[in-house]
Amino acid sequence: YLEESCLLYSGICNGNRLIDSLDKVCKFKNLDIGEGVEIYTLNGPRGNGNDLNIVADNVTFHSGSKIVFGGEEEVKGGNAGSVIITVNGELNRNAVKSILFNGKGGDGRAGDGGNGGRLIFRYNKLVGGEDKVVVDNDGGIGRGIGSSNGDKGTINWTKNPDRSEERRVGKECRSRW
Repeated sequence: YLEESCLLYSGICNGNRLIDSLDKVCKFKNLDIGEGVEIYTLNGPRGNGNDLNIVADNVTFHSGSKIVFGGEEEVKGGNAGSVIITVNGELNRNAVKSILFNGKGGDGRAGDGGNGGRLIFRYNKLVGGEDKVVVDNDGGIGRGIGSSNGDKGTINWTKNPDRSEERRVGKECRSRW
């Protein structure tokens, strides 16, 4: 149970703060984000948001909680990071509505705005409600002559492949060798 705001991103979970990529995973048995708790991914080089890849059997979000993965305001706005939440059990869409995902691209002080972040939910079973989340993943505002605003980020809901499908694909690949 997370009861205080904290810093969490994929590079930290694997003990390497210098390498930050989506193949690095923060694993939890049960991730329970308390009421009003904020998780920050910090920002990497050039104000770009760090990525957060969470894998858990169960995830619970309480009202007022927030995950912040946006880009920073820089000369050229930083791009927001990506948040991937993989739930091995049921993902309750109604619970996801109670959390704010802030993946806004950073504004450019004298150049282009940064792109908004990617939010991806992966699940085995999806229950409750509609595919709606409270998210701010707009692109940052570009300032200066000839600059442009950043692109809006994306939100995806994806069912994990069945184990039998994974085995079939694995056998197919091995048979080609």
